[in-house]
Amino acid sequence: DQAQLAVCYLEAYQASGEPLFADVAAETLRYALDHLRDPEGGFYSAEDADSIADPDHPENAEEGAYYLWTAEEVRGVLGEPVAGWFCSHYGVGAEGEWVLSETQTLEETAAQAGMDASIVANALAEARRKLLEHRNRRPRPARDEKILTCWNGLMLSALARAARVLGDDRYLDAASACVRFLGSRLAGGEGLLRRYWRGEAGIPAFLEDYAYLVQGLLDLYEASLDPVYLDWGVKLWARQAELFEDSEGGGYFSTRRDAALPVRFKDDYDGAEPSANSISALNALRLAAITGREEYREQARRTLAAFGRQLAVAPDSLPLMVVAALYERSGMRQVVFRGDVRGEAVRRLRRVVDRGFYPDVVVLAVEPQEEPAWRAALAGGSSEAAAHVCENFACQAPVDDPEELARQLRTGRTPLAG
Repeated sequence: DQAQLAVCYLEAYQASGEPLFADVAAETLRYALDHLRDPEGGFYSAEDADSIADPDHPENAEEGAYYLWTAEEVRGVLGEPVAGWFCSHYGVGAEGEWVLSETQTLEETAAQAGMDASIVANALAEARRKLLEHRNRRPRPARDEKILTCWNGLMLSALARAARVLGDDRYLDAASACVRFLGSRLAGGEGLLRRYWRGEAGIPAFLEDYAYLVQGLLDLYEASLDPVYLDWGVKLWARQAELFEDSEGGGYFSTRRDAALPVRFKDDYDGAEPSANSISALNALRLAAITGREEYREQARRTLAAFGRQLAVAPDSLPLMVVAALYERSGMRQVVFRGDVRGEAVRRLRRVVDRGFYPDVVVLAVEPQEEPAWRAALAGGSSEAAAHVCENFACQAPVDDPEELARQLRTGRTPLAG
């Protein structure tokens, strides 16, 4: 949940430029990093909804108790007059227990307080800090310390995208540590395992474990341009096809072949978690756009064809696969960087792509692209820092000016615009 929420807010920030969305994404990831991360780098599954409301009676747990506030408690921490307009701003009534939720605008609270809005905003931030410090002294909810490959794949995506959008390499460091954990604890000669708990890994991975992790590795490659992540993603993709692909009907089964299973099903619904078939279709198209290998595009087409009737009759059941169908029809654009990808010149160009909302764009480096399509498209370029905007392996003239790169991206067509 935290991973998917963070990605939603990051994309909202890219599309709108509204700082609130960036703040929510950063706060969401801070919670995950502070309270759900294992010392080795993986991420635990969850914290319980129930927690102890009264330390003197630990046998009595209540749902949501850790996060509830009374007006009296707020006054005790903040004092007046701050507590009065804080309670109004966050909907804390005079009686009962409440979850903090903004119920009026900053301007309305500033008018109530008779103060400038910027001063009130700073005061609210300081009040939240004090209340968080106070809440941290409460008994925390119990934690489910299973580490699941699939959910860690989602967290990889969130951290990698945050590193790009928010420009903070701490997220990149956390994502890299997570990959090291998954590689050392949940990967082996036979492929991935599904879960790790207190030193013991087990259960052969399902389709969603492969699909979500490949997605996370592709996101991390685009954030870092380190080919080691792309290489592992390609290997996992090949193993996914061996274990789960329906070579006759297209798409992917949720489970591997097993004599004990009389029927194998295909996940066909984007619900609280996206269908692994939707993610797989998107992964295949991204791999095709990054590597230039046509077989990946063919895999995406077979998956889309397998769900073609459902997409025609009930497209709202598979919205992410609809996105994949748009990309398959219109193609994806590539921004290819030359030069030192960690140098400031390339980083200035990267910020243009990373901060904008270009959902049809994949990012890659000139090296180590060896496919014939890429060698022809990028032939003759210098080693100086530059960016190529490409489509179907036809590249515009390289640019070293961020404003010109932004112009090329804005004037290019995107699948979402038809």
